[in-house]
Amino acid sequence: MELYNTSDKQKYEVNIPSGRGEYYTQCPVCSHKRKPINQKKKCLGWNREKNIGHCSHCNSSFVEYHELNNSEKLKVTRRTKFESIEDKSEKIQTTQQINYINPKYLSLSHGLNSNFGDFLKLNFNEEEINEIMKKYYLGMTKDKSVIFWYIDKEDRVRSGKIIQYDALTGKRVKNEKPSITWVHTELKKQNQLPEDWIFSRCLFGEHLLNANPNANICLVESEKTAIIASVYMPNEIWLATGGKEMFNENVCKVLKGRNVIIFPDLGATQIWRKKAIEISKNVGCKMVISEKLEEMATPEQRELGLDIADYLLMVL
Repeated sequence: MELYNTSDKQKYEVNIPSGRGEYYTQCPVCSHKRKPINQKKKCLGWNREKNIGHCSHCNSSFVEYHELNNSEKLKVTRRTKFESIEDKSEKIQTTQQINYINPKYLSLSHGLNSNFGDFLKLNFNEEEINEIMKKYYLGMTKDKSVIFWYIDKEDRVRSGKIIQYDALTGKRVKNEKPSITWVHTELKKQNQLPEDWIFSRCLFGEHLLNANPNANICLVESEKTAIIASVYMPNEIWLATGGKEMFNENVCKVLKGRNVIIFPDLGATQIWRKKAIEISKNVGCKMVISEKLEEMATPEQRELGLDIADYLLMVL
């Protein structure tokens, strides 16, 4: 039994297990001996269907089984840890594709017959509401939840965020489970999307960027905040990350070359400032953190973690 390394032609002698589910006694690359089969840490695993072995100790070798001239030989493809990482990230980049949802679902759901729609009607006039619908294409469900459609810069529908609000207060209803779900999740349940369909995030309102190439960008956390603020300050493009953790370089790449004013929720200013420094540098845009809310907020408002939309509704 011989083992050949394709890079340095070194030979190794190893014992090949005959029993089903057994493992190699020694790794041909790092020579690390396997642990007993009843322990969790095993050195070299053997996939008999794919004829591939893998060493979990050095995490860099992949062994392929070959039958040549009726004699059993093993060919070792040796890769360093760094090469393995590069190969893995390269594989992710090439295999991961951005999935989209048929825009017919947006058209079918389009409307204001939701509790959030009722809240908007209490606070804005018909002209302002029509402008909101024109910009953000709000959707609705049978139980009167709102759908915030995520449409990217190329006008392709990524998915829709489904949230239930209180019609009077405009606050999210959190006692229902799940309080937030997504259109792609529901479509999977209905077998309208394959199970391997993966949601790729973008900024809420991203589709507005191309129509207004010179306008300032105002970035907030929640979709509701972006919508309400857009009524009071319509000359700016109001976008939302959809969550604190969603403020990252990946979704902000579309902001390259733009001037961005960031309005964090109360209590999140320091976190967002730190992120903004790194993101603006890597993306190539100018980001400025607005301090107005922090300067005007009362201790009670800070404790509640209010955002700019809450302030606008209270004051104006």
